[in-house]
Amino acid sequence: MVEQYWAAQPDPASAEAETMAHYPMKRIGEPREMADTVLYLVSDLSSFVNGTSIVVDGGVMAKVY
Repeated sequence: MVEQYWAAQPDPASAEAETMAHYPMKRIGEPREMADTVLYLVSDLSSFVNGTSIVVDGGVMAKVY
């Protein structure tokens, strides 16, 4: 999806670099990484997890603080 956005920009490489500069991990998460978080939450491994937010953003929020 984001690749289509970059491709539509006048300078796709520059648009991608600008996006990646906002991510401490220098990449955007894959859908599977988001799904893995959901799988964790519905598994027995998270049986003691409650009342919290799990941020899956590659460190973007940590960069803010």
